[in-house]
Amino acid sequence: MRLAALAAVAGLCCGAAPLKTCPDAPAVKGDRRADKGAVTIASYNLYWLFDGDSDPAAAPWGTPAEATKHAKVMARELDRLQADIFVFVEVEHCSVLDDVIGFMATGSAYRRYLLQGTDYATGQDVALLTKIDPLFTLERTDNRTDYPLPGTACTDTATGSSGVSKHFYAEFELAPSFTIGLVAVHLLAWPDAQARCNQREAQAATIRGMIGEQWAARLASGGVKGVVVLGDYNDYSAEVLDEPGSRPVTRVLDIIKNATTPAMVELSSSVPRVDRYSFGSGGTGELIDHILMTPALADLVSAVGIDHRESASKNQLASDHWCFHATLTLPAATTTTTTGPPSQAPPTQAACPECPAAACASVPPSSSPGAVACPPCGSAGVATGSPASSGGPAAEGAAPCDGGDKAAAPAAGRECAGSLRLWLAVVLVLLAAAAAFAGGVCAGHHLRAKPSFGRQKSFGRQPTFCIDPDPLSPTVVELRSLPSKGQA
Repeated sequence: MRLAALAAVAGLCCGAAPLKTCPDAPAVKGDRRADKGAVTIASYNLYWLFDGDSDPAAAPWGTPAEATKHAKVMARELDRLQADIFVFVEVEHCSVLDDVIGFMATGSAYRRYLLQGTDYATGQDVALLTKIDPLFTLERTDNRTDYPLPGTACTDTATGSSGVSKHFYAEFELAPSFTIGLVAVHLLAWPDAQARCNQREAQAATIRGMIGEQWAARLASGGVKGVVVLGDYNDYSAEVLDEPGSRPVTRVLDIIKNATTPAMVELSSSVPRVDRYSFGSGGTGELIDHILMTPALADLVSAVGIDHRESASKNQLASDHWCFHATLTLPAATTTTTTGPPSQAPPTQAACPECPAAACASVPPSSSPGAVACPPCGSAGVATGSPASSGGPAAEGAAPCDGGDKAAAPAAGRECAGSLRLWLAVVLVLLAAAAAFAGGVCAGHHLRAKPSFGRQKSFGRQPTFCIDPDPLSPTVVELRSLPSKGQA
């Protein structure tokens, strides 16, 4: 009791220790978007979003009060921007993100995530503020890449290896069966410095390798619809020049763009050149923040821009970067068909029990939505195909009446008769028919051709047989001889 009281007093005097890392995805994923038909993804360097308590010497906030003022200014900007997924750069820890959420008028729609990196010099990290919870806990790679890379134009002769101290990757389901991969990066600064040229290319190669490991196969199979890589690259583009025409000394963007096949697209190409700047002050600057997307994902982009409405200014307690954002209009939801075993099929697609092919008969469609049109077939085995929904034709390739011979459904509406009595009655009918001439004529009953099995070619005249329209009340049927080809 005494220890608890002392701990409470210590908490009041000194404050609780800040939460350094918060990467875990919730067990139940939430999606708090108002419009689930679109998603806006944004990259925003928040300029030393720290708490002002024992900050590194490079941090600009001298006191917690100054840091709080900055956090409130940034909260106001985030309320105005209202992206669905924010990637933040230059964040200290989770507790300062909690402060920002508390200052936001729309904070209740967001959740924060941060996976602590390895930049021990500045203590900065990349973070996530999102209305859509990630599918799994944020992850990162500890891989490193040796430098110099083959074919480099860097003039620095130093050798070594480099990883990426500030990054994470995650996945999001933006719509049913529409999953994307997302990578957030903050690469080494000083884009013009040859002394860091090789290291920065090695960082880009590390990200490229990670993207390939995580998503190459699933991009090819369609399991992941696309990948987006965004954040503060601290580098220029050789392909899409920024407003002042800055040119890179490294191949950083090209290396990362070619992590996928086909290569990713620079969304800045859709921004007018006069507006292509994301870092600076006084209404001008350079483009060092980028959003790269795989082409199929970029095709869904309906709006892209760099928000210059708030002047980037350290003196105004805002940021020295502007927010780079893109909106995707998502494809309409489509119904997917489960192709796995019946145990994995959706509840409305329960498998139909198998019965002999000869027992196929018309079954009146069920009036209940999603009902299975095949009743059980008694002692028969389990069918390999899924039945059609109520009243609809059998699905392509399905075999409602398998009979052990893997017969394809001969026509729409043929389903399992579902009655052992019918099965026995039909066997007797077939035996009688076999003793007759090449078929039979049903007086007052349905005449059906025996279903062909698989795609085998049929030679000669097929025998016919009769089934009473009411499969649950078989009646005596009268067989008559069919004339042969020579008789008519």
